Amino acid sequence: MSKIKHYILNNKIGLAITFVILTIFIVILILLLRINVIVNQVDDLQIRQSPQPMAKSLAKVPKGTKLIVLDNKSAWYKVRRDDKNDDQTVGWVASWVVQSKHLKRSTPLSEATIQLDAGHGGSDSGAIANNGKSFEKTYTLKTVKRVQKLLEQRGARVVLTRDDDHFVSLAQRPEISRKQNVDVFISFHFDSSDEANTASGITQYYYHKQNHSKIIAQYLSKRLNKLPLKNRGVDFGDFQVLRDNQQPAVLLENGYINNDKDFRYIRRVSYQQQIANNVTAALNDYFNHTVETNPR
Repeated sequence: MSKIKHYILNNKIGLAITFVILTIFIVILILLLRINVIVNQVDDLQIRQSPQPMAKSLAKVPKGTKLIVLDNKSAWYKVRRDDKNDDQTVGWVASWVVQSKHLKRSTPLSEATIQLDAGHGGSDSGAIANNGKSFEKTYTLKTVKRVQKLLEQRGARVVLTRDDDHFVSLAQRPEISRKQNVDVFISFHFDSSDEANTASGITQYYYHKQNHSKIIAQYLSKRLNKLPLKNRGVDFGDFQVLRDNQQPAVLLENGYINNDKDFRYIRRVSYQQQIANNVTAALNDYFNHTVETNPR
């Protein structure tokens, strides 16, 4: 023991230097281990100026490119290329796109986060068909699930307000939009008239004009014209899920559930799929056109 004390007393400076070097080495090792390097899995991945699909594109990187993750925000990664390429651009990529195993190519729609809001649910049945046993909440969820499948096949990040038959308050729905920083919120409904069989058709509603809500409603309306029911067009709608929503938001009434003719369509899988096909096409139109003509 005394020999150890003697050694320490006679080698204070050397031991101190060794300790400092060892500490620096450990810190560097920890920092290196914390660096998150990911490999891009898709072609034409866009590195954008900010974490949103309509932000300016700073660079396009091919599949197989290594990227160092510097930060993350709203499910986006802030990255820098990890190779010998002279391009040291720092920007943002959609985390779900860069790591996708099934998507071949990045597109503006694949970079988008879409909230699909199945109207009503749980104790809130919504409107009721003339048979007295078919509820709006059932068909809004069926339709949303079909839209979800198509959007996810195209690489989009989908947020569901509800994925089963439970109650979600009107106040909670736009709050989800805010927390998830969604690019588009779409609420799905089936209308009802005071007197059965007196109204028919579909309508697309918006509340805010300044945040692209009306523009998105117009894109949807153009595509939904292909449905077999009459399109009553785009209209202003003072609905809480739209009024309280800070994100671009629309509400779709996809037929009158207490109209026997409309309900024959509403209950069909083929009609629900038609809605899904056209909503997906409309969102693809919107993101492609907006990114090309008005990057933010």
